[in-house]
Amino acid sequence: MTQYPPFLTPLITQLLTATEIEQRAVAENFNREERVPGTLWSRYLRKQTQPVRSLDEWQDKHEQFLEDALYIDADDQDNTPWTFRDDNGGNALHPQVSPDRYLVRLEYVDFFANRIGVAQEQLLELLQHFLGGDAQQKNTARIKLGQYLRTWNELRDQRPAFATYLDEVEHILREDDWADGLREHLGIAGPPPLRPIPVLLMSYRVKEIAERPPLRVPTVLDNKLTPYFFPTPKPGSRAVCGETITGGHTVSLRAVPSEEEYLYGSELLHPKISYLPEHVARLGWIRRTPALPLAQARQYHLQHVQVLMDRSDF
Repeated sequence: MTQYPPFLTPLITQLLTATEIEQRAVAENFNREERVPGTLWSRYLRKQTQPVRSLDEWQDKHEQFLEDALYIDADDQDNTPWTFRDDNGGNALHPQVSPDRYLVRLEYVDFFANRIGVAQEQLLELLQHFLGGDAQQKNTARIKLGQYLRTWNELRDQRPAFATYLDEVEHILREDDWADGLREHLGIAGPPPLRPIPVLLMSYRVKEIAERPPLRVPTVLDNKLTPYFFPTPKPGSRAVCGETITGGHTVSLRAVPSEEEYLYGSELLHPKISYLPEHVARLGWIRRTPALPLAQARQYHLQHVQVLMDRSDF
């Protein structure tokens, strides 16, 4: 049973009947969440004494919580995002996740460029030389890209990083429109692109994050309030996965003809990784808006997760 603070109860009750799925889904997520430890719920918006009055107010206060609990400065070595603290150990992934298993995540080129203070066109040309140029172009680009990545590493805070397993998405990466497909598979939404959006596929082994990095199942308190997230229930006694939890489950936005063909992905959280040039695997372009409506995606997702986790009551 969820333990979110009572000052959220009136608003969540109201939002559960909202017409707009984006609002309703945020409330549903908090209502379904089982994995946030009680010690963290007691610290969530701990200065709040009156009921939260609106979704806008809740989003503002939630963002303040993330700033304090997750978005820790890169040079602050005395603090750790709550995600990786001992009291969240119940969300640790199965310890037998191989240190040699590859993870992948998407990074937006415009965010990378803006963060380090270079023009996007300049960064794109460098990336194209690094990934597809001749030997001399690649060697020259590697040096400059390494400098850019070191700068970015120094500027990025310690917030947990969402990732998925490479071996689970290789079928998508074989498609010509792999960037769109992977984005949809991972449930990454956004406004309709006015022009193609460049993204980087970052790929690295678990052991490249750290010798024994803590890997966690995501919860509603690990990210912004988003309707494209879906909590992962605790497994029932006859769960397909047994006790081997290797991640949460993404709300896939890939178009499918029926619920039977819906396929979610894995998602996990890991500590910040210091990127190297060899982690830049591909450059791709997002060109379309995800086709599967959010309400339908969440309905399909719930049905599949209930079966997978043996939780018809979830």
